[in-house]
Amino acid sequence: MKIYERLVTSLGEFLKESYEDGFAILFDDNSPDEYKDYCILHTGSDLSGNICAGDTLSLGGTGYRVTAVGDVVNKNLSEIGHITLKFDGETEAVQPGTLHLESKEIKEIKIGEKIEIFKN
Repeated sequence: MKIYERLVTSLGEFLKESYEDGFAILFDDNSPDEYKDYCILHTGSDLSGNICAGDTLSLGGTGYRVTAVGDVVNKNLSEIGHITLKFDGETEAVQPGTLHLESKEIKEIKIGEKIEIFKN
C-alpha cells in the first residue's frame, strides 16, 4: 500500500556531491532559499501512515528498503516535507530526522519523477 507520493520539482546544484557521500536531503518545494542548492525539492500528497523499518522508499522507480527511522522522520515529512535519506543500511537511526535505507547505489532522480513510500 502506498502511503506517500511526491513529484520532484527541482534538484539542488550540489545534490550529486551528496549522492557521492551516500545521502540525499528531501524538502518540500517551499523550502528556505539557503537549502535549495542541497535538496531534492518536491510537491504532492501528504504522508498517510507511519514509515517503519521494512517499508520501501522509491526514488524515480528504484526501490530502497527502509532499515531505520529517526524519531521525527514521520512528523517532519508530514509537516514540512523535510528529511535526510541515508543509504547506509544502519538499523538504528543516529539523527532524529534521518531515514536510513539499504546500502546500495543511489539512482540519480530527475525532475518530474516520483518519490514514493510503500508499506510492506
